[in-house]
Amino acid sequence: MKILFEQAPYKVTSGETLREGAVQLLGSVVYGTNGPLYRHADAPEKIKHIIRPLFFTLEKENKTIGTCTFLEREVRLKNKTYKGWYSRYFAIAPENQGTIFGNLLLKHIRNYFEETTKQPSVFYGYVDNANPRSDKLLRHTGLQVIRRFETFVFSRIFPKKDKRVTRINEKDKPEIIALLREQYKNYSFLNLEPLFLHDTYFVLKNGNEILAGIRANKVKWKMCHLPGLSGKILMQVLPHTPLISRLFNPDDFSYLGFEGIYCKPGFEKELFVLMESVCAELKLYTGMVWMDPGSDLHDRIKSAGNWGIMNTLKDNIPVNVVAAFRNMPEQEQLEFRKNPVYISAFDLT
Repeated sequence: MKILFEQAPYKVTSGETLREGAVQLLGSVVYGTNGPLYRHADAPEKIKHIIRPLFFTLEKENKTIGTCTFLEREVRLKNKTYKGWYSRYFAIAPENQGTIFGNLLLKHIRNYFEETTKQPSVFYGYVDNANPRSDKLLRHTGLQVIRRFETFVFSRIFPKKDKRVTRINEKDKPEIIALLREQYKNYSFLNLEPLFLHDTYFVLKNGNEILAGIRANKVKWKMCHLPGLSGKILMQVLPHTPLISRLFNPDDFSYLGFEGIYCKPGFEKELFVLMESVCAELKLYTGMVWMDPGSDLHDRIKSAGNWGIMNTLKDNIPVNVVAAFRNMPEQEQLEFRKNPVYISAFDLT
């Protein structure tokens, strides 16, 4: 643990291990402001599997009141590699929100990276477009909105398995990685590190040929509020409607976050078969896909099949991709702004 700031009763630290108080904080904080409000019910379990984390913690009298995590990784774009830092888990204790404490934590995070970053680097994260508190994150870290992405919700009340769908075997793993790298070669922020975590990458094959592939990231949220008329229907009607209630339970919203999506051109309908079969295999009824509307994948699959009733009920609230660049030429920064982004469900949830 490294102390970045200390002035009684406050202390800001950084380290590779998350303090126990921060774990408890992440499980209790409600995310969102004007849009959806939710809690990460599975945060303690997810934290065990994040890769190369750097945790920042704000304490008051040795009690954790704020935390933010940055994950170190390589970022590739147009065959160039940069140092990347993905930001997640920015949280301030409810009783301290709206005060100076978020500013204090973010100020010392920014100072830390200004002092330690020497090579070309990009810092990035996902920020709810309907959350005014995101302005604080942007102002105090130098992050700017560079892209946006949309949410698609897949649902089936009675999902069916397809015999062509299987969990990926060891022999096919190098092939799917190559296929994904080719499909997303012009995307920024491609992250394949969690691809085979928990053995939940599935493929649909015709003989020996992979036609579609997807990773299913199990997620559990507690939904506290959804805006608008559709939100009222989801929160107050669906949970009490026979059969349809299995799609959405606000107190235990368990769903699949889909990522690592591969689809051979011309076989987009098979992706919907694959998602349905994966839902049946994992005994869940709802899944989410996040895509940059400026991407070719978005254009190929948005109308390629039936997403289900949940997609018609949800509000389309775009989410911002924010980034800050250090020691990188302006022309290379422009590549990140103009190219579509790959959205990692593991990062997002």
